[in-house]
Amino acid sequence: MAYWCAARLQPNREALALHCLGLAGYETYFPRLRDRRIRHGRKVELRPALFPGYAFVLIQLTLRGRRRGPLGSLWMASGQRMSLTGSLLKSADGKWLG
Repeated sequence: MAYWCAARLQPNREALALHCLGLAGYETYFPRLRDRRIRHGRKVELRPALFPGYAFVLIQLTLRGRRRGPLGSLWMASGQRMSLTGSLLKSADGKWLG
């Protein structure tokens, strides 16, 4: 079973976060816009983020319910730390989310 989670990233460090998540074995999606402008007589293409400071991370669970990837926890957008322990997703305050 797989599902997508929104992950909040540090401002202006999205590339580093996506690289580290990729090295850790996670699939990420970081949507961008394409903005073409003319600056000083030259055509310039800008690629700003569609959702600045956020990326989507694919969490895959195996048949036994364990996640795939070496990270032990993720910080959710609400500021809660999500622990990926055992067979379910558990928040820092002890509530089971799966």
